[in-house]
Amino acid sequence: MCYAKTHMIQICIVNIEKVYIFGGSYSVPMSVHEQHIVDANNLGAFYRFVNTRISNRSNVGAIVDQGIILTDNQDKANAFNKYFCSVGV
Repeated sequence: MCYAKTHMIQICIVNIEKVYIFGGSYSVPMSVHEQHIVDANNLGAFYRFVNTRISNRSNVGAIVDQGIILTDNQDKANAFNKYFCSVGV
C-alpha cells in the first residue's frame, strides 16, 4: 500500500480517537475486529467500518395524531407534514 493511504488511515484513526476521548466514551480498548481493520491498511474497509458505527438507522416509532395511533410510514409523514405546516416551519 502506498504511503499516502497508510498516512490517511493513521490520521483518520487519530481523529476518531480524539472524538471518542472528547466524548468521554473511549474507555473500551479496540476490539480484535477493529485492530484487524487498522492493521490491514485498507482505507475502504476502514471507512465502511466507521460508517457502520456512526450511522443512525432507527425508525420513527408510532405517533399519536388527534387520538389515533399511526404506525404506517405514509400516515406518519402526513401527520408530520400537517403539523409543520400549521406551525409555519
